[in-house]
Amino acid sequence: MLRLTLHPYRLAFLICLQTAFLCFSCAVSEKSHRPEPSIPWDTKTSDQVLECLKHDQEKITDLAAAFSLTVDPPTQGRPSNMRGILFFSKRLEETSLRIKSLGPFGRILFDLLQTGNDLQIYVPSRKTLYLGKTNSTLQTQNVWSDMLRTIFADFSELKIAPRADLTFKNGTVIVPLVHGKIIINSKTGLVRERHEQEKVIFYDRYEQKSGLPPIPTHIEVQKIDSTLHAVCRLSHVRVNSRLSGVFDLSAYKPKVIRDLKDLEMKTRD
Repeated sequence: MLRLTLHPYRLAFLICLQTAFLCFSCAVSEKSHRPEPSIPWDTKTSDQVLECLKHDQEKITDLAAAFSLTVDPPTQGRPSNMRGILFFSKRLEETSLRIKSLGPFGRILFDLLQTGNDLQIYVPSRKTLYLGKTNSTLQTQNVWSDMLRTIFADFSELKIAPRADLTFKNGTVIVPLVHGKIIINSKTGLVRERHEQEKVIFYDRYEQKSGLPPIPTHIEVQKIDSTLHAVCRLSHVRVNSRLSGVFDLSAYKPKVIRDLKDLEMKTRD
């Protein structure tokens, strides 16, 4: 029996997905894998670099990709690996996210759709649709709130630490934030690490489409206390492909509709 719950396992996956939405280069050409001429970092301020990251983030409105996730250590009784397809859109100030978790032979284990604060999760094996808000119950409030802040935390919400300048170390540029820091490769301008209060996120294997910011396809999350190490890989990435009609679960015909607070997903292999 495969047992899936609203647990830090799911949270770790969603933490990893922030890569596609938060981590872009502020100084690379279309061939981001090639070393660039030296960037005049000494002429830039911390605020200027952060503004550049914000500007690039605004260029990404839609994203679709296949994903795989490995978590170590796995939660007792739950899988250490997960794979599936994700869709993300941010248009007209509303964020939409859809995650289809796939089992053997492409069988859908669950299909999650979030639009703004509205959350739907359909479990085909139980023919049950769960409905609610991301902060609707005490059981899910902390997990989902943290998840959303991690994934959709806008660069516009980040603040530079007071009176803090850029610093340089071992070929990197360090952007000091009020709560953490961003580490950028000084030669390519690619974001390599983001440090937060409880975790460090590492970014690698960037891909780039013409005219768009590069997107990392290998993301690792390491908690400071070493209690969690998660690796997320993205493939078949499509950017700004206008995902019309994707954010809709109406094709399912559930036999049961329940409140999100009742969610304890159980599917059999």
